[in-house]
Amino acid sequence: MTKRGWRARRAGLALVLASLAPAAAAEVYKIVGPDGQVTYSDRPPVAAPGASATVVGPRPKEAPVPNPEGPRLQNPPSTPPRARAAAPASSATEARPRPPLPAPLVQALQDVLAREGLVQAMFDTCTRTQPELYDRLSDHVRIWRHHNLQLVTQADRVAGIGLTPAGRKEVQAVAQARVDAQMQPLLRGPRGPLAQWCEVGVHQLVDGTLDLEGDSAVTEPIAAWTAP
Repeated sequence: MTKRGWRARRAGLALVLASLAPAAAAEVYKIVGPDGQVTYSDRPPVAAPGASATVVGPRPKEAPVPNPEGPRLQNPPSTPPRARAAAPASSATEARPRPPLPAPLVQALQDVLAREGLVQAMFDTCTRTQPELYDRLSDHVRIWRHHNLQLVTQADRVAGIGLTPAGRKEVQAVAQARVDAQMQPLLRGPRGPLAQWCEVGVHQLVDGTLDLEGDSAVTEPIAAWTAP
Protein backbone atom coordinates (compact mmCIF):
# COMPACT_ATOMS: atom_id res chain seq x y z
CA MET A 1 0.00 0.00 0.00
CA THR A 2 1.35 3.41 -0.91
CA LYS A 3 1.84 6.17 1.64
CA ARG A 4 -1.00 8.19 0.10
CA GLY A 5 -3.38 5.24 0.36
CA TRP A 6 -2.42 4.64 4.00
CA ARG A 7 -3.14 8.27 4.87
CA ALA A 8 -6.55 8.13 3.18
CA ARG A 9 -7.45 4.94 5.01
CA ARG A 10 -6.37 6.40 8.35
CA ALA A 11 -8.46 9.55 7.74
CA GLY A 12 -11.51 7.44 6.90
CA LEU A 13 -11.06 5.37 10.03
CA ALA A 14 -10.90 8.54 12.14
CA LEU A 15 -14.17 9.74 10.62
CA VAL A 16 -15.87 6.47 11.46
CA LEU A 17 -14.64 6.55 15.04
CA ALA A 18 -15.74 10.17 15.38
CA SER A 19 -19.23 9.32 14.16
CA LEU A 20 -19.48 6.44 16.65
CA ALA A 21 -18.24 8.48 19.64
CA PRO A 22 -21.52 10.33 20.39
CA ALA A 23 -23.46 7.09 20.27
CA ALA A 24 -21.05 5.42 22.64
CA ALA A 25 -21.06 8.40 24.93
CA ALA A 26 -24.84 8.31 24.96
CA GLU A 27 -24.90 4.78 26.45
CA VAL A 28 -25.91 5.47 30.05
CA TYR A 29 -27.25 2.64 32.18
CA LYS A 30 -29.92 3.00 34.83
CA ILE A 31 -29.14 0.38 37.45
CA VAL A 32 -31.70 -0.63 40.09
CA GLY A 33 -30.02 -2.51 42.90
CA PRO A 34 -31.56 -5.29 45.05
CA ASP A 35 -32.44 -2.68 47.68
CA GLY A 36 -34.21 -0.47 45.13
CA GLN A 37 -31.46 2.18 45.01
CA VAL A 38 -31.09 3.75 41.55
CA THR A 39 -27.68 4.62 40.15
CA TYR A 40 -26.39 5.63 36.73
CA SER A 41 -23.24 4.45 35.01
CA ASP A 42 -21.63 4.66 31.58
CA ARG A 43 -20.38 1.08 31.97
CA PRO A 44 -22.44 -2.06 31.64
CA PRO A 45 -23.35 -3.35 35.12
CA VAL A 46 -22.04 -6.61 36.51
CA ALA A 47 -24.86 -9.13 36.77
CA ALA A 48 -26.09 -9.43 40.35
CA PRO A 49 -29.09 -11.26 41.84
CA GLY A 50 -32.11 -9.00 42.15
CA ALA A 51 -30.51 -6.18 40.11
CA SER A 52 -31.67 -4.82 36.75
CA ALA A 53 -30.17 -2.41 34.23
CA THR A 54 -31.69 -0.34 31.43
CA VAL A 55 -30.06 1.86 28.78
CA VAL A 56 -31.64 5.28 29.21
CA GLY A 57 -29.36 7.50 27.14
CA PRO A 58 -27.76 10.62 28.62
CA ARG A 59 -27.96 10.90 32.39
CA PRO A 60 -30.74 13.28 33.41
CA LYS A 61 -29.74 16.48 35.12
CA GLU A 62 -30.43 16.63 38.82
CA ALA A 63 -32.96 19.25 39.85
CA PRO A 64 -31.39 22.00 41.94
CA VAL A 65 -32.16 21.86 45.63
CA PRO A 66 -34.34 24.86 46.49
CA ASN A 67 -32.86 27.31 48.93
CA PRO A 68 -35.18 27.56 51.97
CA GLU A 69 -34.14 31.19 52.43
CA GLY A 70 -35.16 32.10 48.90
CA PRO A 71 -32.98 33.09 45.93
CA ARG A 72 -29.68 34.71 46.70
CA LEU A 73 -28.79 37.96 44.95
CA GLN A 74 -25.41 38.43 43.35
CA ASN A 75 -25.14 41.97 44.76
CA PRO A 76 -27.42 42.37 47.79
CA PRO A 77 -28.86 45.85 48.25
CA SER A 78 -27.26 48.07 50.84
CA THR A 79 -30.66 48.68 52.46
CA PRO A 80 -32.71 45.69 53.70
CA PRO A 81 -35.95 45.14 51.72
CA ARG A 82 -38.07 45.90 54.79
CA ALA A 83 -36.30 49.21 55.32
CA ARG A 84 -36.59 50.09 51.63
CA ALA A 85 -40.29 49.27 51.67
CA ALA A 86 -40.78 51.52 54.69
CA ALA A 87 -39.02 54.47 53.06
CA PRO A 88 -42.09 55.81 51.19
CA ALA A 89 -44.11 55.77 54.43
CA SER A 90 -41.35 57.73 56.17
CA SER A 91 -41.33 60.26 53.33
CA ALA A 92 -45.09 60.59 53.54
CA THR A 93 -44.86 61.18 57.28
CA GLU A 94 -42.18 63.82 56.75
CA ALA A 95 -44.38 65.57 54.17
CA ARG A 96 -47.40 65.59 56.49
CA PRO A 97 -48.03 69.14 57.79
CA ARG A 98 -47.07 69.58 61.44
CA PRO A 99 -49.23 71.53 63.86
CA PRO A 100 -47.50 74.72 65.01
CA LEU A 101 -45.92 74.68 68.44
CA PRO A 102 -47.32 77.01 71.09
CA ALA A 103 -45.54 80.36 71.29
CA PRO A 104 -44.28 79.78 74.89
CA LEU A 105 -42.70 76.51 73.77
CA VAL A 106 -40.98 78.14 70.81
CA GLN A 107 -39.72 80.87 73.15
CA ALA A 108 -38.40 78.20 75.53
CA LEU A 109 -36.51 76.51 72.69
CA GLN A 110 -34.96 79.85 71.75
CA ASP A 111 -33.96 80.42 75.39
CA VAL A 112 -32.25 77.03 75.61
CA LEU A 113 -30.24 77.60 72.43
CA ALA A 114 -29.39 81.18 73.39
CA ARG A 115 -28.19 80.19 76.87
CA GLU A 116 -26.16 77.29 75.51
CA GLY A 117 -24.64 79.57 72.87
CA LEU A 118 -23.84 82.22 75.44
CA VAL A 119 -21.99 79.77 77.68
CA GLN A 120 -19.98 78.54 74.71
CA ALA A 121 -19.22 82.10 73.57
CA MET A 122 -18.11 82.98 77.11
CA PHE A 123 -15.70 80.06 77.18
CA ASP A 124 -14.27 80.81 73.71
CA THR A 125 -13.91 84.57 74.23
CA CYS A 126 -12.71 84.65 77.83
CA THR A 127 -10.14 81.88 77.46
CA ARG A 128 -8.78 83.59 74.35
CA THR A 129 -8.46 87.03 75.93
CA GLN A 130 -7.56 85.78 79.43
CA PRO A 131 -5.77 82.43 79.19
CA GLU A 132 -5.43 82.30 82.98
CA LEU A 133 -9.20 81.62 83.15
CA TYR A 134 -8.96 78.47 81.06
CA ASP A 135 -8.86 75.93 83.91
CA ARG A 136 -11.62 77.61 85.93
CA LEU A 137 -13.94 78.05 82.96
CA SER A 138 -13.30 74.54 81.68
CA ASP A 139 -14.44 73.02 84.96
CA HIS A 140 -17.47 75.28 85.41
CA VAL A 141 -18.66 74.93 81.81
CA ARG A 142 -18.38 71.16 82.10
CA ILE A 143 -20.47 71.25 85.28
CA TRP A 144 -23.04 73.53 83.62
CA ARG A 145 -23.45 71.14 80.71
CA HIS A 146 -23.88 68.21 83.07
CA HIS A 147 -26.57 70.02 85.12
CA ASN A 148 -28.52 71.09 82.04
CA LEU A 149 -27.98 68.03 79.86
CA GLN A 150 -31.46 66.57 80.33
CA LEU A 151 -33.24 69.81 79.49
CA VAL A 152 -31.02 70.55 76.48
CA THR A 153 -31.57 67.00 75.17
CA GLN A 154 -35.33 67.30 75.57
CA ALA A 155 -35.32 70.67 73.80
CA ASP A 156 -33.42 69.13 70.89
CA ARG A 157 -36.02 66.36 70.71
CA VAL A 158 -38.91 68.82 70.72
CA ALA A 159 -37.29 70.89 67.96
CA GLY A 160 -36.47 67.80 65.89
CA ILE A 161 -40.02 66.40 66.03
CA GLY A 162 -42.23 69.45 66.48
CA LEU A 163 -40.59 71.88 64.08
CA THR A 164 -40.07 71.75 60.36
CA PRO A 165 -36.52 72.26 59.04
CA ALA A 166 -37.41 75.86 58.29
CA GLY A 167 -38.81 76.31 61.81
CA ARG A 168 -35.63 74.89 63.37
CA LYS A 169 -33.50 77.29 61.33
CA GLU A 170 -35.63 80.20 62.47
CA VAL A 171 -35.28 79.24 66.16
CA GLN A 172 -31.53 78.90 65.74
CA ALA A 173 -31.29 82.26 63.99
CA VAL A 174 -33.21 84.04 66.76
CA ALA A 175 -31.05 82.41 69.46
CA GLN A 176 -27.83 83.32 67.66
CA ALA A 177 -29.01 86.91 67.21
CA ARG A 178 -29.56 87.19 70.96
CA VAL A 179 -26.03 85.89 71.65
CA ASP A 180 -24.53 88.28 69.10
CA ALA A 181 -26.44 91.23 70.59
CA GLN A 182 -24.78 90.58 73.92
CA MET A 183 -21.32 89.71 72.68
CA GLN A 184 -20.70 92.23 69.89
CA PRO A 185 -20.56 95.37 72.11
CA LEU A 186 -18.10 93.61 74.42
CA LEU A 187 -15.89 92.48 71.55
CA ARG A 188 -15.85 95.93 69.92
CA GLY A 189 -15.30 97.90 73.11
CA PRO A 190 -12.27 98.28 75.39
CA ARG A 191 -10.83 95.24 77.07
CA GLY A 192 -11.73 96.34 80.62
CA PRO A 193 -15.49 95.71 80.39
CA LEU A 194 -14.86 92.39 78.65
CA ALA A 195 -12.52 91.22 81.41
CA GLN A 196 -15.09 92.23 84.01
CA TRP A 197 -17.84 90.41 82.11
CA CYS A 198 -15.73 87.25 82.06
CA GLU A 199 -15.26 87.38 85.84
CA VAL A 200 -18.99 87.89 86.35
CA GLY A 201 -19.70 85.00 83.99
CA VAL A 202 -17.48 82.67 86.01
CA HIS A 203 -19.38 83.54 89.19
CA GLN A 204 -22.74 83.07 87.44
CA LEU A 205 -21.67 79.60 86.37
CA VAL A 206 -20.60 78.80 89.91
CA ASP A 207 -23.75 80.04 91.70
CA GLY A 208 -26.15 78.60 89.09
CA THR A 209 -27.48 81.91 87.75
CA LEU A 210 -27.01 80.67 84.18
CA ASP A 211 -28.65 77.29 84.80
CA LEU A 212 -31.76 76.52 82.76
CA GLU A 213 -33.29 74.13 85.26
CA GLY A 214 -34.36 76.92 87.60
CA ASP A 215 -36.17 78.92 84.89
CA SER A 216 -39.83 77.83 84.88
CA ALA A 217 -40.52 79.76 81.67
CA VAL A 218 -38.12 77.32 79.99
CA THR A 219 -38.68 74.06 81.84
CA GLU A 220 -42.49 73.99 82.05
CA PRO A 221 -43.36 74.34 78.32
CA ILE A 222 -40.73 71.77 77.37
CA ALA A 223 -41.81 69.31 80.08
CA ALA A 224 -45.49 69.66 79.10
CA TRP A 225 -44.89 68.93 75.42
CA THR A 226 -45.92 65.53 74.07
CA ALA A 227 -45.03 64.13 70.67
CA PRO A 228 -47.93 64.14 68.14
